[in-house]
Amino acid sequence: MPLDEATLSELLTMDDMSDIHKKLAYKATKDKSVIDDLIPLLDNKDQRMVWSVLKTFDYMSKYDFELIKPALPKIVEHLSDRFSPTRNMASVILLNTARRKPELVAEFAEEYMKFLESENDYERRDAAEFLINIAKLRPELVKKYLPRIKELRETEDNPVVRYMFDEAIKKLS
Repeated sequence: MPLDEATLSELLTMDDMSDIHKKLAYKATKDKSVIDDLIPLLDNKDQRMVWSVLKTFDYMSKYDFELIKPALPKIVEHLSDRFSPTRNMASVILLNTARRKPELVAEFAEEYMKFLESENDYERRDAAEFLINIAKLRPELVKKYLPRIKELRETEDNPVVRYMFDEAIKKLS
């Protein structure tokens, strides 16, 4: 059943306090067609809609990571968005998934590891944590990126990022 106009309108508000994201996520646990209705909205030209749909997938992952599996390729595409709220929301979903169900996102690790070269401190930090979480599934990426993390650690001035780089070096060396 396609999403009704009222639901689409509420999604467009990009209101973090709205219950629409939680309601749709819960509905998806009972009716998988909601997921099929939401995935095409990730191609919407209006970034408010994309952010809201990503937020909904974030809530879905709190119920069951398997719910978001069909949307993962589209979510990964938003890692390169210029609009930082959608890029950040995609990153949050993938990092949270890597923490608990790394097998669902390990295939997308190369795309996520591009954050290691980001100007955004927290994107660099998240890339190091992502690598720690998928290391057992993708050991070849540890070999590829650990030397770069060691290099970046030498010049990193943000203590939060430096700490995560230290954790990566300690756990992956």
